[in-house]
Amino acid sequence: MTNRKLILPAELKVCANCTYWDGPRSVDEDVRVVVVNEYCEGECLVRAVAMPSLRSSYDDDDCLWDGVIDDYTALDDDEGQARGS
Repeated sequence: MTNRKLILPAELKVCANCTYWDGPRSVDEDVRVVVVNEYCEGECLVRAVAMPSLRSSYDDDDCLWDGVIDDYTALDDDEGQARGS
């Protein structure tokens, strides 16, 4: 049986949508979604501890959440400027 996948809008402040979360995910910057397995974990690179993909960052004052989609979009913009687009 295959793992169920979750499609997360980029605006949700959960670990899977954060730049600092080093877990298994795929990112579609055109549609602005992140896709993860239902029960996956990854390492929070800020705290150096394992975090579940769906852990909410809304009420965590110590969290440095940064949207992963914004980083992908910025990389595309930088590459386009370098090519002269």
